[in-house]
Amino acid sequence: MEDMTKYPWLAIRGRTFYLRAPVPLDIQKTFGKAEIWKSLRTRERKIALDRLRTESASLVASFLKHRLAQARLTEPPLDELSEAHLKAVEDAYFVHLLDEDDDTRESGFESRDFDNDADWLEALDEINRAEFARGQLSDFMMDEAREVLSWDNVGLRLADGSPSWPKVVRAVYKATIRANEIKKQRNTGAVIDTPSAPAAPPQAAPKPTLQDAVDFYVKERISGSDFAQRKRKVRIEAMMGDIKAALKTVPALTDWTIDDAYKLRDFLLDKPNSQGEKRKPSTVRRELNDVKGIFSLYRDKKLRSMDNPFDRLELPKDLEVNIDKEDRDPLPEAVMTATRDIIIKKANPDLKLIWRLLEGTGCRLAEITGLRVQDIQTDGETPHLKIISHEGRRLKNASSRRDVPLVGDALMAAKAALKLADEGLFAFLRYSGDAGPNSASASLMKRLREVSSNPLHTVHSLRHNMADRCDLTGVHPTDKAAILGHLNAGASEKHYGSTAVKLVTLTRAMTKAFGPSTCWK
Repeated sequence: MEDMTKYPWLAIRGRTFYLRAPVPLDIQKTFGKAEIWKSLRTRERKIALDRLRTESASLVASFLKHRLAQARLTEPPLDELSEAHLKAVEDAYFVHLLDEDDDTRESGFESRDFDNDADWLEALDEINRAEFARGQLSDFMMDEAREVLSWDNVGLRLADGSPSWPKVVRAVYKATIRANEIKKQRNTGAVIDTPSAPAAPPQAAPKPTLQDAVDFYVKERISGSDFAQRKRKVRIEAMMGDIKAALKTVPALTDWTIDDAYKLRDFLLDKPNSQGEKRKPSTVRRELNDVKGIFSLYRDKKLRSMDNPFDRLELPKDLEVNIDKEDRDPLPEAVMTATRDIIIKKANPDLKLIWRLLEGTGCRLAEITGLRVQDIQTDGETPHLKIISHEGRRLKNASSRRDVPLVGDALMAAKAALKLADEGLFAFLRYSGDAGPNSASASLMKRLREVSSNPLHTVHSLRHNMADRCDLTGVHPTDKAAILGHLNAGASEKHYGSTAVKLVTLTRAMTKAFGPSTCWK
């Protein structure tokens, strides 16, 4: 199947490529669609990508044009028009009248009579000049003035009762008198070209919206399987709903203040969860970090002058203490041993091996369930797991990519997993999909809860157990960070040098953590 993760607007139906783009949430209602599908008219990927770039640029421009039009409708009307505005009205109407005259002549005065038109032109011109000279404003000219203000190349809203209305109508009169003069000359055979349509008067560029920042974040930061992308997008859409509920009117991105950030924080703290209970402070902090990340990416990549109102935003002190209490505890030895015994006795073969690998490596659950056979290296003097991103599993961050040594029981479990997988792609096929980590977690937690009801005792606690092992046995902090996937990108190379040397060093560290019974040779 074609991998579309790098090009989120590229889709395929049958064998033909399509552009498939979501309409930004802030204009979906007025745009009339939630999604745009457009055939790229090719089955060749290279051609499709070239056309996708062109069509995407055109579509983004149409979104911007629509957003500008909607923004004009929501902006307060002008109290008065400048001389530049009035000149734009006159020029736009002047070109419009001559364009109509060009069409009439190019059609050969179809269904019309040249002489009758010429007589009408003289009569109407006399009336227009008389009204213009006397400062009179006809209803027809008033209607024309209202219409011309709404044209795309004018785009102005004028408040009712504005003193500029008579000036706008007189600008229409001027354009009409000038155009009629040229029409008369054309009636004698004079060659007079119609000037180009004037551009819209310059307007301030619209301020970026939060939806602009969200769209950019989704494009740049959300990847992985369809399931993983949908999960992230649903979470962001829910957050957008909370923001609208908290603030009522969402400010432009550059107009956000620290007060807006606090309003959102307090709203999230007061909002009950799906069970009707108060949200955990850690959940609120994670949601606020999501919004902070959206602001930060847009600021860093597009608008460095923008402030991020979520920088250094804290929860109330008493709740920060509660977050610390929510952190996972390592499993006591008795709990870990009893849980292991129950899993070995009752769980399916995959879960037995998954628990042993979690306990013996300190890896995250998704890192183990997503292991491919080729990621498990049990031969040689430095057997290890290769924790890398692949099509079936993405990693939490860059520092998660690492080699984790296998010693003692973890090495025996890894060998058993290879034997169980036989010639399959994944070591634990039933838990290799998008929902695999959640399924494995639920099954393992069921067994753990038979031993401990402490909410701070979870499968993830095994990572804390590994951290404690390293600390208690004097493993170097850098080695510990490398084993757990906490090492900053680039730091491992500075500390270790070659990959081979790194594996030797980490294997010694892992052996030290688990004691002499698993001595590295």
